[in-house]
Amino acid sequence: MLDGVLYLIGGNHVVKACKELLEEEKENEEFRSYSNISADVFLGLSPEQAKMIGNHHNRKTTTTKVLFQDQVLQAREIYLKHREEGEDAWKETATIILGNLHERTYTKKSLSLVLSVAYAT
Repeated sequence: MLDGVLYLIGGNHVVKACKELLEEEKENEEFRSYSNISADVFLGLSPEQAKMIGNHHNRKTTTTKVLFQDQVLQAREIYLKHREEGEDAWKETATIILGNLHERTYTKKSLSLVLSVAYAT
């Protein structure tokens, strides 16, 4: 078994729904199969790689749109992790991660509002 902490990158809603269903329908044998869920396990990911995998998962779902606030939150987390490396380092990383989120190529200039809010927050 794996030692350490595991982080759920995608599928949070499915896991929550299965837990609730199993709790509500304890006696119903038809739902027992939901107590085992297949998962892809990634080891040794950097926070940026985990964000990219999470973004890929979120792109495939159609339940919610990525909001401006979501973009700022991701950029802010990147800023806090990379701010010691210089201004361009965190902005370059945020540009790549947010581009991955939208399957686009962004420039620092095209994301200047998101980056400036992330910096000032």
